[in-house]
Amino acid sequence: MLRHEYRRSKHIKTNAEVLIGKRGTVSVRIDNSVNQGRVAIDGDDWKAVSLTNEVIDTGIKVEFIKLESIILIVKPV
Repeated sequence: MLRHEYRRSKHIKTNAEVLIGKRGTVSVRIDNSVNQGRVAIDGDDWKAVSLTNEVIDTGIKVEFIKLESIILIVKPV
């Protein structure tokens, strides 16, 4: 019984949580003011917003900081 409870208590990371700290490339210009931006990380394309509300152009390398729902919060590297 204790073994079963121990396994249940461990937090299993989702696909997006595993990406925290990874770097990707902006595929669609990130501009929080017009609700626009996408980032390619490990072959997947994610909706993204800038951590500091700055505009980040296409092709710029960014680091994934955190996740809010299904939107990545990123900062330029």
